[in-house]
Amino acid sequence: LSDARWAARYEACSSLSQNWTELLKALNSFVENPIENSKTKCESTGLIKKMSSLEMRILVSFWNDILERFNSTSKKLQTIEIDLTIYKVVRKKKRKVPYDESCQGDTSFEARESFKINTYFVIIDSLLSELRKRKSCYDDCSDFFQTLLIYQ
Repeated sequence: LSDARWAARYEACSSLSQNWTELLKALNSFVENPIENSKTKCESTGLIKKMSSLEMRILVSFWNDILERFNSTSKKLQTIEIDLTIYKVVRKKKRKVPYDESCQGDTSFEARESFKINTYFVIIDSLLSELRKRKSCYDDCSDFFQTLLIYQ
């Protein structure tokens, strides 16, 4: 295993996350500098626009957390002291089946599907519910002020 891949990805994402405002300031200085050529100004403007989006900020934060875990796991797997020939066999979890049910419908998931169901979908569901709550509050405020505007 090469530590350059995960380490480089994590360091790049971590640096971007930690130095967000400084990077925006540096890009703005390129845009405002009259000596810079137009290609550099145009690329800087595009990067500023991309970095100003909420989606970009959320994704950087999300990937920073994930890559941090991958990087630490990768480093632990590459240590000299680790012995990969010794491993622990994990027992499959079995659900207790009541006497009136059959266990025929039980499903077993691979690690990828398990991650998708137990982690990714949970994150997406919580984000959706928070956004719906926020939208509901904004709708209530909008309705309240809309009635005030009618009486003007």
